[in-house]
Amino acid sequence: MFRPSTTSTMLCSTWALSAANFGFLSPITIAALVVPWFIYQSYVAAITADDKTLDAVCPANTIIIFDLHGVLFRSDFLGMIKLILFSPCAGKVFLHIINPFFLYDIFKLYSHSYITEYWILFLCKKYSSLQPCLPLFLRAANLQIPSWKTIHLVHQLKDMGYALHLFSNIGPNLFADLEAQYPEVFLPFDAICIGSAENNYLGKPHPSAFHRYIVTHPSHGKQRLLIDNRARNIAFARAFHIAGIRYRSAASLQRWFKAHGIL
Repeated sequence: MFRPSTTSTMLCSTWALSAANFGFLSPITIAALVVPWFIYQSYVAAITADDKTLDAVCPANTIIIFDLHGVLFRSDFLGMIKLILFSPCAGKVFLHIINPFFLYDIFKLYSHSYITEYWILFLCKKYSSLQPCLPLFLRAANLQIPSWKTIHLVHQLKDMGYALHLFSNIGPNLFADLEAQYPEVFLPFDAICIGSAENNYLGKPHPSAFHRYIVTHPSHGKQRLLIDNRARNIAFARAFHIAGIRYRSAASLQRWFKAHGIL
């Protein structure tokens, strides 16, 4: 299965090799960029197409599962950058992001599907000079903007009688803080599954995260439908017999729900 890092490496390598031999504007060089991109997009489209195994959806037979980041909330990246840039930790952060050992640790954490909260805890523990910055990093990670139109859809589904689950890679400390800020967002959910020490802080798409969700939240004979913004999470969910659709916007999700008789 493709990883985003693998795809990026493949694109850069083929483009650089072609550019060195044929020139930047050569049709071969352009094709070296376009063809891998087209293959990857075709792959994404294939694994996020409508799941044909999904039966007719109704409250009596379906659990609808929502992701958090990228679906119910979107990250305020500009706010995160400003918060860190104008903090006393800015210099320390800069020195670490040019440290290849630090960057390698980040790559390892990403490639092993550890959740963001664990990244912060691990890096601040390993690099002691960052320890005073821990509260700042946790605050920056939780600069999230609610997607109110999607949240409204969640409340609509709850009013219709659907069982709703939240399945997220957020950690316990970040979740407690976000829930305190926006309690109304989480009220409709019957079950919440997040990353924690019990699961070694592993998140989607790691199989361990899906296994923990299934074990701790049995379906009782109902089919499951995951709404997630990442193609790889959808692909892994289907391996665990969880149907999935890729979230792009509240409007497209609403159209999908109406087309399938959910709303």
